Amino acid sequence: MAALRSFAVMDATSRVSFQSVYQLMKYADPLGFLQQRLLEQGNYHTNMVKRASDDARDAFITSYEAINWSEVGGLQRFRNTALAHATFEDFSQSVTYGALERLVHLQCEMCHQLNLLYKGSAEHPIQRLNHARAVSSNFWLAVIKADADKSLDW
Repeated sequence: MAALRSFAVMDATSRVSFQSVYQLMKYADPLGFLQQRLLEQGNYHTNMVKRASDDARDAFITSYEAINWSEVGGLQRFRNTALAHATFEDFSQSVTYGALERLVHLQCEMCHQLNLLYKGSAEHPIQRLNHARAVSSNFWLAVIKADADKSLDW
């Protein structure tokens, strides 16, 4: 599911995607509207808002340009061909865990920059990712331990 969702937000044919946001950030000037919105939300100095939004835009573009598109292509192949009868082997032939993790981290960084631009929020999505990873890890470690103790009823 993570692989499919990670690809979906990268897909240029999606209604909203990181590609469409990148095009807007790189080739248009959406910052005037966003800067005005931030100024209306609080007692920010105009120069501070302009610099912060320019920095967030630049960081978004840098993160986007760091994406390995051949790895995203692996996600697309998985979605297009292997999904209906997917096994772990099918998935691992299309994309590696490391590639998926790199993409998700870049997506978290791009979300963070968009949060800064749109809401002025400093909350970083990586915090949620790390929490979900810890919860999942604890769950599976408990399952593995219970299985080793023969206390699971399969």
